[in-house]
Amino acid sequence: MRMSRRQRILCGALGGIAAVVLIAALVQQGKGLRFWNSDSPGSGTDIIHIGPPIDAVVQAVRSEERLVVLSVGTDQKVREGFQFTIYRRKKFVGKVQVIKVYEDVAGGRILFTQRGESIQVGDQATTQP
Repeated sequence: MRMSRRQRILCGALGGIAAVVLIAALVQQGKGLRFWNSDSPGSGTDIIHIGPPIDAVVQAVRSEERLVVLSVGTDQKVREGFQFTIYRRKKFVGKVQVIKVYEDVAGGRILFTQRGESIQVGDQATTQP
């Protein structure tokens, strides 16, 4: 879902609180959100996609290429751009962004890992922060 011109004007006029309220309402409805951030460096826009709550398991890792395979796909409503937080025994390990989705698996790029940690097969992944 893309923010309408009216929503962008409202968020700009009222500041960050309006954006938080809008995002919370859309997430509560189980909808994704595409948010255009005009203050970002580079191209001037970032797209952030907030999806429904989805849990997965890391099935494969190629650390040297910063790639992982997750145990979920389009059957579980995963889309490109979704970000998964990676945990091992409830300890934060890193973040992954989905770059390719198939019916029952998704490929993701490792965005970052906790210092001293690496993502491993069997780690838990969730779209919940």
